[in-house]
Amino acid sequence: MISVHLEHRLNDYGTWLETFKSAPVRAEVESEYGVKASRILRNADNPNHCYVALEAPDSETFIAFWSDARMLSALEERSTLFATPPQVSGMYNTYDIEGPNGNSLGVLVEHHLNDFEAWLAIFKEGAVRKPVQSELGMTAVRVLEDIDNKNRCIAAWSVPNAEAFDKFRDDPRSAAQLEKLSDHFIKMPQKIGTFHIHQL
Repeated sequence: MISVHLEHRLNDYGTWLETFKSAPVRAEVESEYGVKASRILRNADNPNHCYVALEAPDSETFIAFWSDARMLSALEERSTLFATPPQVSGMYNTYDIEGPNGNSLGVLVEHHLNDFEAWLAIFKEGAVRKPVQSELGMTAVRVLEDIDNKNRCIAAWSVPNAEAFDKFRDDPRSAAQLEKLSDHFIKMPQKIGTFHIHQL
């Protein structure tokens, strides 16, 4: 299975959500292709911006699902809901790290790496990050490896509040570890945003 992020820029999140959750065409087509919308990540700083995370058997199946005439027609019928049409922002292989901890907020951080597998091994081991994140009530949930560029990935964190990740990043232990690992990065990790997580 892969994970797919669909980016949505909306005119009104609440109106779109009601339509999204009750859309029989989407549910029917998802079922036929083995695709499942698993959660919505709503931008904490821009409530009309969100990502829909879906699971699909593979990239070819998702592309077939996304280009199905019924999906295209349904999107066209609801075009007034969107400030811009939904876009596939990425398709990913998923690596579970520690799993969610019940927090309803998440942070996504983009990484551009020299060697994904070498970095992932260090990240999973987490000798430095785990004590810091434990103090702040946050966990590393999963890593999403871009299937088109394996040295680009997104780390997904579960956080208790919007300030926790900034405190984690600014902690001297985290900063020292980031500097130590700098040779692994093509460029330093960048926070994509903080998101309210709505499980589907």
